[in-house]
Amino acid sequence: LLPDLHLAGLLESITPLDEAITPSEVNRKSVWQRGLYAFLAPCEEINDYFGSSVAMYFAWMNSFTCWLILPSLSGLLCFGQMKLSSYTVDDNPYLCFHSVLVVIWGAVFVRNWERVASGKAWNWGVFGEGQRAEVRPDFVGTLVISPATGLPTRHFSGHKRLAAYLVSFVVTVLMLFLA
Repeated sequence: LLPDLHLAGLLESITPLDEAITPSEVNRKSVWQRGLYAFLAPCEEINDYFGSSVAMYFAWMNSFTCWLILPSLSGLLCFGQMKLSSYTVDDNPYLCFHSVLVVIWGAVFVRNWERVASGKAWNWGVFGEGQRAEVRPDFVGTLVISPATGLPTRHFSGHKRLAAYLVSFVVTVLMLFLA
């Protein structure tokens, strides 16, 4: 088919997207075939083939999937209790405990993910790559030399900031009175 397309002038060139199939390639394909039926994605193999940014996504999904077990069990218990005792969402006395659990779970999950992500980034040799903060291009301030780094940074004075907060407060209060 490809030579015919080339002769017809519909195809200029062919570029293979991957090297020839090697034993390691067969192993990579078997990783994906195993991964189709696995509960968690094989992050180390994904990192080896696709790189750390794709592997970090799958690592996050693995972590999130595992951590969702606790709030889902709590939610199922609340749902079952509501069905058995004919409570509704408005009058269930135990639903507040589920809500508090979800709030605490969220905070603990985020802290745990930061720890896990740092460990994976360190192991994959990309620690600190995604932490480069971009300075906002529309930030207005005067250039001053930073005493910590010795580099020029933009500084917005405290008096100007206080004036901006005051104007914002007055406008907000006026809009609340109009509403």
